[in-house]
Amino acid sequence: MFPWLSVLCAVLTILCFLMVALYCNSLEEKRHNSAALEKTTASLCFCILGLIAVLRNPTSRTDVLIFVGLIFGMIGDVLLVFRYRYDKKDPRYFRWFASGTVAFLIGHLFYILAVFLMPEKSWLAIAVYTVIGFALTWRYTSRHHVDFGKRILGGIIYLAFVVFMGACTFGAAMGGNSFPLWLFALGGLCFVFSDNMLVVNGFGAEYSLRRSNALHYLYWAAQLLIAFSILL
Repeated sequence: MFPWLSVLCAVLTILCFLMVALYCNSLEEKRHNSAALEKTTASLCFCILGLIAVLRNPTSRTDVLIFVGLIFGMIGDVLLVFRYRYDKKDPRYFRWFASGTVAFLIGHLFYILAVFLMPEKSWLAIAVYTVIGFALTWRYTSRHHVDFGKRILGGIIYLAFVVFMGACTFGAAMGGNSFPLWLFALGGLCFVFSDNMLVVNGFGAEYSLRRSNALHYLYWAAQLLIAFSILL
C-alpha cells in the first residue's frame, strides 16, 4: 500500500469514528439535522475506502459486490436517520425505518453473493455458524423480551439475513484463511452484534442509551472492516 493511501485510510477511519461520536451526541440531544449530516459523512468514509479498493482492482467481481453492499449500507443509514423526526406511533416513522431496513437487506445480499463467488469457502462453517447465530440471537432477543408485534415476519427475516451474512463471512475466512478475509469475518460479527442490539433497543422491553451508542460504534466498525477487507 502506498504511503499516501495509508495516511488517507487513517484519516478516513478517524473521521468516521469522530462523526459517529458526534452523531450519537446529536441523537441524544435530538438535533436531527446535525445527526443526518454526521451519519452521512461517517458512511461516506467507508464508501470511499470501498471505492478506492474497486478502482485499484476493477476486475474483481467479489470486490465490486462488496462495494455495492457498502453503498446500500450508506443508503440505509441516510433513510433510517429520518425516522427520528417522528414519534414511534406515527406511520411515517415506520416507513423510514422499513425503507432503511430494506436497503440494509439488499446490502447484506450483496455481501452474501460475494462469498458465494469466492473460490474457497467452508460450507460446513457457514452451516455451523448459522445455527449458532440463530440460537444466540433467539436467546438474546428473548431475554430482552423483543416483541415485533404485527411486524414479526419482517423482523425474523431481517435477523435471519444478518445472521446468515455473518456466518457466510466466517465461512469465507475459514476457507480462504487470509488476513483480509478475517477482517471480513470480524466485520460480519460486528454487524450481527450491532443489529441484535438495534432490534432490542427498538422492539425490546427497555431502551438503553448506552446500548444505542455501542451498536452505532459496532456498526461503523463492521462497515470499515468490510471495506478494509477488499482494500488490503
